[in-house]
Amino acid sequence: MKTSMALALSLSLLVVAGCSDGNSKLKGQFLAGCVDSGSSESYCACALEKLEVQYSPDELSKWNNTGVPPKGFAGFVNATKEVCLLQTN
Repeated sequence: MKTSMALALSLSLLVVAGCSDGNSKLKGQFLAGCVDSGSSESYCACALEKLEVQYSPDELSKWNNTGVPPKGFAGFVNATKEVCLLQTN
């Protein structure tokens, strides 16, 4: 549960940070928020990788502008949690 909450919080922090052209800045902000939420660096790197595959910059920008997560986000968080926990443990 804690890991799921950390992932959801970190993904929200990524969106709140905005989807600017500074891709490396966003990655850094995501990773910092994820680790600060109590997850390991390897878990957070895995979650970021999955996020970048699942959602386009346009989808993240829309989320940032509307505050409404993309369709299927809850399922994405659950699936990502499971995959990343397996990969990092």
